[in-house]
Amino acid sequence: MSRGAPPRPDAAGFAAFYEENFDAVLGFVTRRTTCPQVAADLTADIFVAALEAAGRYDSGRGSPSAWLSALPATSCPPITGATSASVTRWRG
Repeated sequence: MSRGAPPRPDAAGFAAFYEENFDAVLGFVTRRTTCPQVAADLTADIFVAALEAAGRYDSGRGSPSAWLSALPATSCPPITGATSASVTRWRG
């Protein structure tokens, strides 16, 4: 993941953050699931969580990539071995 620009809650700022980090996040998730559709769903969940939390990003606590990589642990369904049913249950 990139050490680039921090996430911003505005559309243009978040779009740049998304484009900069999408491939790394999708690759991370894909390596931990067996289904491409589940990987895409989980990647979307991670970026939704990132957008919702963008205003709370604190550069003093780490790089944007470190912040982004921590989001699945706190804001998304479990990734390893995830199935479409487990993602749907998590979303409620």
